[in-house]
Amino acid sequence: MILRELAKQAYAKCGGIDDAVAWVLDALDSDRALRRRLAKPMVEVAVRATIHDVRHSHLRRLKRAPQPVEAIGVLSDAVMDTQMSRPMPDGRVLGDWLGTELMALSDIEWALASGHGKNATYFVRVGKRAGKRRVADALTEKDLQAIRMRVYEKDAKLAVAGG
Repeated sequence: MILRELAKQAYAKCGGIDDAVAWVLDALDSDRALRRRLAKPMVEVAVRATIHDVRHSHLRRLKRAPQPVEAIGVLSDAVMDTQMSRPMPDGRVLGDWLGTELMALSDIEWALASGHGKNATYFVRVGKRAGKRRVADALTEKDLQAIRMRVYEKDAKLAVAGG
């Protein structure tokens, strides 16, 4: 929630993504308490995402390797947890969290998800334009900036306008 409010303020004041990011980083540099309030949940989400990625890669390798049928059942049992015992970023399990804590974490998760979705859209658009050519050979910096503006800037302006 805090991060989203900061992002809204930054974009309203700055108008562009890069300037808004710089504004937020400056605000964090000058406000130690704010930095502490945001740092731990953000680091925890980043660590969690990295661990999920490592686990996903590991499980994909295991699933691709030839295995006896019994081993697949053991793998499934080892990977599946109950939702109540789902590990959370601070070391507790889901069942121990307050609903308000989950709502605050969800803001960070939505911001990450939104960013990943926009990155994917950007890469698809650039990839289609470049085709089998290197991006540097197919597009100019101006082309890339135009695609970036269409993907990233439109949503940010709608968010500031309240849409």
